[in-house]
Amino acid sequence: MKKFLIILGFILGILGILIGTNFLTKFKNAQIEFGTEKIDKKEFINYGMDKYVEVDLSKINYQKIGRYPVAIKYFGIKYEKSLDIVDTTAPELETEDIYKKVNYEIDVKDFVVQVTDLDEVSLSYEGNIDTSLYGRYPIKIIAQDKSGNKVIKENTLLISWTKLDYEIEMGNTLKREDLVFDKKDINTISQEEIDVINNGKEGSYTVKSVKDNVELTINVLKTEDKTPPTLVLKNVTIYDGKKVSGVNAFVTKATDKCSKVSLKLLTNINYSKIGEQKVEIEASDENGNKVVKSATLKIIKDTKGPVFKGLSKITINKNAKIDYRKGVSAYDDNYGNSEFSYDASKVDVSKYGTYYATYTSKDKIGNKTTAKRVIMVNHDKSDTNALVLSVASGLSGNAESIRDYVRTKIKYSTNSGGSDPVWQGLHNKVGNCIVHAYTFDALLKAKGFNTKIIYTKDKTHYWNLVYLNGSWRHMDSTPGSRHTKYSIMTDDMRYETLQGRDWDRSKWPKAE
Repeated sequence: MKKFLIILGFILGILGILIGTNFLTKFKNAQIEFGTEKIDKKEFINYGMDKYVEVDLSKINYQKIGRYPVAIKYFGIKYEKSLDIVDTTAPELETEDIYKKVNYEIDVKDFVVQVTDLDEVSLSYEGNIDTSLYGRYPIKIIAQDKSGNKVIKENTLLISWTKLDYEIEMGNTLKREDLVFDKKDINTISQEEIDVINNGKEGSYTVKSVKDNVELTINVLKTEDKTPPTLVLKNVTIYDGKKVSGVNAFVTKATDKCSKVSLKLLTNINYSKIGEQKVEIEASDENGNKVVKSATLKIIKDTKGPVFKGLSKITINKNAKIDYRKGVSAYDDNYGNSEFSYDASKVDVSKYGTYYATYTSKDKIGNKTTAKRVIMVNHDKSDTNALVLSVASGLSGNAESIRDYVRTKIKYSTNSGGSDPVWQGLHNKVGNCIVHAYTFDALLKAKGFNTKIIYTKDKTHYWNLVYLNGSWRHMDSTPGSRHTKYSIMTDDMRYETLQGRDWDRSKWPKAE
């Protein structure tokens, strides 16, 4: 028994020692790498199951490096632990050698193809480089994140007047200026060597460039044709019941630098569908390069009749013959040229006036178009005379009243009335002094007056001489203060109002 008690005491002592150390501590601090999206509560437990363990992770910001408090509750007892989010991973950096012209200002970004990291990254370089001199210079590109993790890549900077490597695709034309940084250096390269490349097949070529007794070799790689054809499409509209003529109906342009272009309609067109549908077309060259583009096919119902052309106004003299079909056509978008008829029964070519001829056309499914055409029959002297007599019949026999009628009814304009100023005055009721004078003259004569038309030597003004009460007198029917100052004028009164102008007094009787 005594021996048992000694052993038991020894075991209990050892157990006590273990309990007093971290060996039997149930919970622990944890650490994860920055970028981890979440942590399992098991990471905070030293031993045992996590069934009754509650871990509060609400204060953790997984997007930020740092130490965060973690509250743990186990059978009513609270424990305070921590989570460290750390960044121990260096950035991923991809760089390349570059070549630049003299006096290039170094920008480390020019060497970097790609750099990735979960945190901010700063770029820098190491190297003793004098870019004012031609040459190859080693340079170290350094990418370092905020946690101090960094990566270094060794590269080369070539200071040159030419590019040392150039790639051109079949079908494109190489120029000397493509290979130099400054056009002034194109003469360092032989055009003959460029021509060899342009006329050659796919493959690797070299071009020599000599400057200041320094020779550089430029490597030119002529690659296979990888560029698809140029394809430009247009939308198409057709009528229900029709079909497109083929793939070319949608194509505005289809070209390739190296070979012929083949076109293929990829869409199975539904011609029974009214409305718009997408149509895909493929263009391919002989080297297998392809491009697919889409256009819109719109199918519409035919509800419109033919459209007339050539229905311009016809102006004729009295009793002239009219060819109503000359120059006229009817065209239907769906069915093409269409027959048409016309009705000119209301046109009276023997009488002055404006008339209308009616044209009608139908397409093959009955859509009808009706249009009117203006027919203008010109007046002649008999119409002018009849108009003069008609107006004169409503006027008194007083010359001043007749003059006032002309002056107030005919508005002033620069129109002289052409070959018939009287018609211009009485019908259109607008004109210049010639129209006023000739109209006044015609109305006076219709009323039995003896009258003459008179004008200044420079023909800048016209008016009338009227024989009144045994004497000739000047009368002016043109509106304007100079012409209305006196109602009936002698030669002296007329001359006073003409502002220095005179008439040929030998041609007309005196008004004294």
